[in-house]
Amino acid sequence: AQFDHEISSLIDEFLGYRYSLERFNDEVQYLLDYRKQAMLEEKLVINYLILITYHAIYNHDFALAHKYFDLFTGLMPYTDNSQQIHIYLLGVILKAYPKKKMFEVLQELDYLLQHNKDIHLHGHFYRIMGDAYYALRKEKKILQYYEQALNLFQKQNNFVGIVRVLNAMAKVQIESIDNTQLIDQLMDNYKKAVQLQNGYAIFEAITNIIVAYSHLHEIDLIKTYFQSLIACIIQYSVRVIDESSLINLGVILLTNDLSELLETLEKITKGMQMVDSDSGMAKIFRAAKLPEKKDRIRFLEKALFEDNFRYCNFGVCQTLFTSVDNYYRETHFYKKQAIIKDKYINVLKEYFG
Repeated sequence: AQFDHEISSLIDEFLGYRYSLERFNDEVQYLLDYRKQAMLEEKLVINYLILITYHAIYNHDFALAHKYFDLFTGLMPYTDNSQQIHIYLLGVILKAYPKKKMFEVLQELDYLLQHNKDIHLHGHFYRIMGDAYYALRKEKKILQYYEQALNLFQKQNNFVGIVRVLNAMAKVQIESIDNTQLIDQLMDNYKKAVQLQNGYAIFEAITNIIVAYSHLHEIDLIKTYFQSLIACIIQYSVRVIDESSLINLGVILLTNDLSELLETLEKITKGMQMVDSDSGMAKIFRAAKLPEKKDRIRFLEKALFEDNFRYCNFGVCQTLFTSVDNYYRETHFYKKQAIIKDKYINVLKEYFG
């Protein structure tokens, strides 16, 4: 019972991002003791596997996380409601399902959560589900799950959870930013995150501010808040698990010709082992080193269509398309511009249809 409690506590800490990476690793290492493993019961084996899958994700060892996740296939008949929730959630975080299956899993998760009596983690579950629907671009579902998460966090007085959901909701609004009112809201979220001294909430808040100022073409302010972002990553040892937020930053820096800042981001993320050599972010770092803008645009054009928007941050897609479209218009390649626009529309129809 004590060991089960230790496993559950560590899972709680992971989902709340309350442990530093070093402390989380130390705690998990303690549980790796072979004598502890030898005493595992059937239920504890599954809980332990859930924990070490979360652990692999936190350490950016996604290949290992996928290997652990694949083991759940044969274990599902032996799982209880709570374990199924964690397993499906791991699949969502790892983007382990094709698009159609992802919708089915999210619906199953919703059903399981409605019938789960232990709701203390539901705020985190709903926030992650909202993120998944954001990637899948289902407007009503996005805010529905963010609002459910916000409601639960408010009832629990979980101020870190509240700020993180507010950051997530603001991310959706940024795409249509056309006034300074949203900037005020983003700044308020940033101040709250700083007061709470939560690195992840601060990182998300600053990222939103940078994205907003990118839409408003405020290059100097992008530079200012980028420095704050780097300071946040270093001070709090932030481990960015969802690569789309890094890609969003990378695309913004690349499209605004801020190669020096992108080089700084590359050094920091590689030093913290946050970027795999074959990841989307690594491709952006390589593209930034291309000397000619036309070559960088060709890279962006390829990136725009290569995965058919599968699990892509929609704001990133919009930024990519706008950059490519503007380049071909400014260089008077109107035929190319029209081809790209038609192709973009067709993919959107297929993806969101």
